[in-house]
Amino acid sequence: MRPDLAEQLLRAELEKADLAKIVDLTGCGFGSLMFERPALARELLLRIADEKPDQSKDLRTKLIWNARPQSRSITNGRIDPEFLWARERATELAEAHRDDPVLREFYLEIIRHEDREADFHRMRHLQELAG
Repeated sequence: MRPDLAEQLLRAELEKADLAKIVDLTGCGFGSLMFERPALARELLLRIADEKPDQSKDLRTKLIWNARPQSRSITNGRIDPEFLWARERATELAEAHRDDPVLREFYLEIIRHEDREADFHRMRHLQELAG
């Protein structure tokens, strides 16, 4: 779906205030909008922050998960280059929005998740080599 149409769909749901549904939609191929439309990401993050603490944490975690690649390939314990786009884009956006604590922290969280996943695959590969 074109990013502009996807954004319209998510904004329509934002007006209905169904945050859980919006976050679920980001897992249905709309996760890249969090990179393509930082203003939309910011708006969604602020709405999520207004929720009860437990719900807010769950929604934010799910949004971060949905923004990242849902599948990837691994070669010799390393994520293949074509699947590193989320970390690279999050790095660019964290720097571009360094004066916006909402967006900067969101993109830094994505980077941390990507780094943990890369570490996991690297360690798993080393364990397999060790026998």
